[in-house]
Amino acid sequence: MAFMDEIDLSGDVIKAAAILVVIVAAVVINAIVRLALRFLTRRAVRRALAGRGRWRLLLPRADETSDFEKRRVQRADAAAHMLSRLTNLVVAMLAAIIISHILAIDPVVLISSAGFVGAGIAIGGQALIKDWLTGLLVLLEDRYAIGDQVAMQVGGNEITGTVETLGGAGVRVRLRDGTTWHAGHGSIESVTNLSQQLVPHSVEIPSDVWAQLDQTMIGPRLNAASHDLGLTDVLLVADIQSEQDGEGDATVTFHATRHLNERQRKIVQRRIADGPTD
Repeated sequence: MAFMDEIDLSGDVIKAAAILVVIVAAVVINAIVRLALRFLTRRAVRRALAGRGRWRLLLPRADETSDFEKRRVQRADAAAHMLSRLTNLVVAMLAAIIISHILAIDPVVLISSAGFVGAGIAIGGQALIKDWLTGLLVLLEDRYAIGDQVAMQVGGNEITGTVETLGGAGVRVRLRDGTTWHAGHGSIESVTNLSQQLVPHSVEIPSDVWAQLDQTMIGPRLNAASHDLGLTDVLLVADIQSEQDGEGDATVTFHATRHLNERQRKIVQRRIADGPTD
């Protein structure tokens, strides 16, 4: 009997050790994933700022001058945080399944035994996951951010105010009368961002080129530039203004949906001066 008790005790110790290993592994994996996601998103921002990456969805704001790079980094960190939260949830669920297997507990029986409580948790979890996933898309697509003036449609009603807090699952808007309004990201049907504006850009055209340039073709050439490699994700608006200096050189001003790097500005300059190239 003592021998059997010793076997049972050693078995319990092994189970406890296995559970401890699973918990420690889950914590380590979550930490590694969090660091990796932050590194990768920051790297994507650096590549985009250098004109080599795809993190280019940031839309300029009306009162924004040189802080757009900082805003990109903030969005990258927030997106990494939300992705790590989702990863933490998945790792925690897998760890719970493994622990239940170690303890010889059927996860299906455990969940079903919770009855209405389990059903309520499942329904609430679906809504929460929807809000989290929508919030992640909000960050990646830059639909709205802290400080933006927005008009949101929720349940057929329009809410107008300033985004005060942008959480993983919800948003808080300060209304014009000073009160606050809260909603989950998934409940927002549509949003009009009143703070996102077009960005003015200027390119220089030498006097000898400007003298031979048919100025009525600047608009079509500017539109054609949006089909060039490196500008396909930018909308160039042909609201064109031009001005000559005393030496005959011209400055052509146009608008775009976001900030352009130096390489993209040179593409536009070449298109305006030379026209389409096959």
